Amino acid sequence: MSSHRLVALLALTMAAGVAAASPRLALLGDGAGALPLRSLYEQAGYAVETVAAAGLEGLDAGAVPVLVLPPRTVFPPSARQALSRYLASGGCLVDLSPEGLAYDREPLEPVPVPGLDRPDGVERVLPAGVTASPVVLADGLTTGLAVEAPFVGMEEIALRLPLASSRHPERTMVCFEARGAVEVDALRVALRDDRGARFIAFVELTPSWQEYALPMADFIRVGAPAEAAPVDPGAVQTLAFELSYKVVWKEARGGFAVGRVALARASRFDGVPSAAVARWRNRYERSGAAFPAWILDPFLGTRPLAGPLEVAVDGAGSGGFGPSAAVVPSAWAVPPPVPFRGTEDLELRDALALSARLRQPWCRAVAAPVGAAAVVGEVRTLLGGPQAPGTLILGGLPEADLGPGSTLGQALVAATDRVRSAWAAA
Repeated sequence: MSSHRLVALLALTMAAGVAAASPRLALLGDGAGALPLRSLYEQAGYAVETVAAAGLEGLDAGAVPVLVLPPRTVFPPSARQALSRYLASGGCLVDLSPEGLAYDREPLEPVPVPGLDRPDGVERVLPAGVTASPVVLADGLTTGLAVEAPFVGMEEIALRLPLASSRHPERTMVCFEARGAVEVDALRVALRDDRGARFIAFVELTPSWQEYALPMADFIRVGAPAEAAPVDPGAVQTLAFELSYKVVWKEARGGFAVGRVALARASRFDGVPSAAVARWRNRYERSGAAFPAWILDPFLGTRPLAGPLEVAVDGAGSGGFGPSAAVVPSAWAVPPPVPFRGTEDLELRDALALSARLRQPWCRAVAAPVGAAAVVGEVRTLLGGPQAPGTLILGGLPEADLGPGSTLGQALVAATDRVRSAWAAA
C-alpha cells in the first residue's frame, strides 16, 4: 500500500472516530424554537437528532444522554412516565420551556352546583362544638358557608354537596371560592363516584377569598394503587370540602369558608394531571392516596420577570458571575425544587448543604439599572426522589437569546458540557 493511500486511510479512520465520539443529543420536536438550538449544539460538536412524542418512550439515556425541551414547547403528556424513567436511568433534561410541564388550563362554561345557599342543600359532617353558618362572599351578594372549629386538629369535618344535577362527562373541572382562618392554610377537596370510590385533591387557603379551579385529573383515588383508573367526570356523585387532622394539625381555633361552587369544561389537557399536585405529595400520602411519583415540573412555582434584565453568566460553574453578558426583555425565574420525601426532616445545616450540591446556577438576571438578582439558569442534580440520579439543566431565557453565536447560548452549551464531564469523571 502506498504511503499516500495509508495516510488517506488513517485520516478517514480518525474522522470516523471523531464522528463516532460526538456526544448525542435529542431535540424534542422541530418547531421554530428548536431550530436555533439545533444549530447551537451542532456547532458545538453535538450529534443532534429530532425526537417526536412517540420516540420518547424508548429513549435510552445510555445512548442519548441529553434531551432538550425547546422554548414554548409543551412536553407530550403521554410521555411523562417515560421522562421519569429516562432521568432515573441517568439522563439529562435541558428544560428551556418554563410552562412546558405545567399543564395548566382554564375553566369554561361553569355550571353552578346548588346547595350551599339552602339549609337542606348540603350534608354537614360537624363534630360537637363545630358550627357552619352563612357567609357573604367578596362580591357582597353571594352566600356561602363558613365552618368554625374550637380546635383545628379535631375529628374530620366536611361539607358535602350532591352533584347529580350538575355533572357531565365534559365537565372536568371543579371551581369554587374559599378562604381559611389564620391557622388553616390547606383544604382537602374530595369527590365520590357512583361506585363509592373516593378521590382527593388539595388547595392552599389564605385569609382572603380566592378563586380555585381544580382539574378532576388532579384528584387521586384513596386506598388504591397509583395506576388506578382516574375519576370519571360523568359518574361523580358528591363533592366535599374537608378539614382534616391529616392535613392541618394545630391546637387552635380555626375554620374555612366556601362558596360559588361550579363544574366546568377545561380549555385543554382533559384527563391530564397538572404539575401542581407535586406540592401536596406528603398530604396525599397521609390521606391514603398513592402519589404519582412520575409527575415532574422543575419550574413549578416560577414567576415571570419583567425587563429589561441584565444577565450575567457563570461560565465555569464555580459560583462566580462575570459582568453583564446580555440584556433580555424578560425571563423566568428558576424556583427552588419541591422537596422530595424526607428532606423536610433535615437539620437546617444539612438542608443547606444538600441544596448547594443540588443546585448550580449558570446565569442570573438583574432588573436594569439596579434590582435584586434572580437565578434564570441552573444545573440541578437529582440526588433523591424517583428521578434520581438524573440531571436537569434549566433555562428561563427568551429563545432569541439562545441562538448560535450568542453569549447566553454558549453559556448553555458550557453548562451541558460540564454535566457531560461530570459523568465522564464519575
